[in-house]
Amino acid sequence: MEDLRVEWAKSLSRAERWEEELWLLKAEMVRTLRFFEYKSAAWFAMAGERTGVPPDIRAGLFGYAYKQSSMYHQIAKRFAGHWIELFRTNSQKLPFKWPEAYREVVLPRTQVKRRPQRQLANIRLQRDRDEAEEMEIDM
Repeated sequence: MEDLRVEWAKSLSRAERWEEELWLLKAEMVRTLRFFEYKSAAWFAMAGERTGVPPDIRAGLFGYAYKQSSMYHQIAKRFAGHWIELFRTNSQKLPFKWPEAYREVVLPRTQVKRRPQRQLANIRLQRDRDEAEEMEIDM
């Protein structure tokens, strides 16, 4: 009976650690998403900071700042999309502090399309490897 109580206490402890880990993971997700938002906004704000430079260089600075801002925004959208999909798959709610702008992000469905010749080459390579392994086993 004592062994059963010890096992129950250990199981309860594991379950509580798992719940805490899940809570920490969700909090980290929100912080990461907010960080990407912050970086996007910071780069967008930097676009007009440099003054007193020639127009062609200023255009380049604007372009680079907007590119960086857009990159961080896209990273945030993809990050949110992956996690939202995982939450929905597992019938979980989004964390309470999840930024409103990223509550309905949907990732486009993309598939890697291989050329038929490349696909056949990979199949042949795998077959050759399997045959070589069988020959080694037979010897």
